[in-house]
Order: sequence, then structure tokens, then C-alpha cells
Amino acid sequence: MKKPFRILPLLALSLLALCFAPGLSRAATIGLSGTGGTTVSVTVTVMGIEALTEPSLGAFDLDLGYDPAVLAFSDVEFGTFLGGPIQSIQDEVAAGGVVDFAEVSLLFPNVLLQNLQPDSFLLATVHFASLASEATLTTLTLSQALLSDGNGQRIAVSLPVSIELEAAIPEASGAHVFALGVLVALAGHLLLRPRS
Repeated sequence: MKKPFRILPLLALSLLALCFAPGLSRAATIGLSGTGGTTVSVTVTVMGIEALTEPSLGAFDLDLGYDPAVLAFSDVEFGTFLGGPIQSIQDEVAAGGVVDFAEVSLLFPNVLLQNLQPDSFLLATVHFASLASEATLTTLTLSQALLSDGNGQRIAVSLPVSIELEAAIPEASGAHVFALGVLVALAGHLLLRPRS
């Protein structure tokens, strides 16, 4: 579904302002896990957010790099721990082998976020389709991570974070196999038909 305007530049600008915030409130860790195959999925989690304590995670803007010769971006499924999808603004854009995805919570005061967030939780799952012509190991790297708490203070994160997954050969669908069988049978019939 096309959106009438992209909110990602607004989110990025808001999160960029966090870089000039007076100090870091604390640090967190970003983790990547995933599954390979004809569909490659990367789960992005945050750890080190203390449950039921203020301040909670209020926004993030992440860049996940991938090899566009091996993978085609499909979509991003955002988690629910920032109030999404109803009580947050979420956006994603993919170009040049990078998926930029961001979410900003609309839940204020901060106590509403505190009640949603455990010590570690899912930020998003990013899905790709395999373009590989043979089984191929591919590396996905989180190269940018801007996080802020519910008060707008930056949360430090160590980067880069990478994961290596196998992209498998896309399987032919049943319709393709059936169509190929019909073509082979038709060609055989035409070749074996007596000529007059």
C-alpha cells in the first residue's frame, strides 16, 4: 500500500536531534536472529531496557544492510512494545541494499511505555525473498541504530551487529511445474505426430 507521504525523513530528523541531547541516559544491546531459506527473516530485539522502570524505549531508527543480488526486501513487521500499530508511528523504506525502518511511540506519559516493555523485547522482524540461484550464505548488518527513551534522551548502542543466514533457491510453484509438464507433453505430441 502506497502512503501519500513518507514520514521517515521526519522521524530521522527527530531522532537526529537526539544526537545533540545533553547526555546518554544509558546503554542497550541490539540482537539479531533469523531464519534462512527461500524466505529470509531477521528478528531485531533490544536488551538492557529495565522492565517497569523509567525511562523506557520511546523511539528507534535502524538501518539493516543486505545484498540486493541475493535478497529482495519484502516487508517489516513491527513489534507491539512501543504501542504499535495504533499508538505509534511506523515507517520503512528499502533502497540500495539498506532497509531503513523506524518507530516512534505516541504513548505518554512514560509510565504507559513502562507497563508494555520487559527487559528485552522484539522491535521488528524484517522479511526478504531469496533471489539466489544456488544456496548462498549472505550477511545482514545493522549499521545504524538510533534509540531514544520516552523522555527523548539518546540510548547508546554498540554497532555494527551482523548475522549470516543461508538464502535458498526459490522453489518452482506447483503451477509452474504443471505448465512445464503441459508444454513438454504438447511438444512431444507435435514431434511424434505423423507428417503428411
